[in-house]
Amino acid sequence: MIISEFTKPELDKVRELGNLTNDERLLLDWRSREIPLETCAEMMNMSISTVKTKSQKLNIKIKKVLGLF
Repeated sequence: MIISEFTKPELDKVRELGNLTNDERLLLDWRSREIPLETCAEMMNMSISTVKTKSQKLNIKIKKVLGLF
């Protein structure tokens, strides 16, 4: 899933209805600006594997909110 390809209304809907954690909100914002996961991990001071797990959970929430399942 390429978050940067979502429209602003879609991203706003995910922010509003997704019940996102603070980390998931950061990832959504950064990934929508095409910031690589490796860079996100550095900025969050987390391992890449932890950020990948958070990203996977975020993707599931995005799919649920936008009805992509």
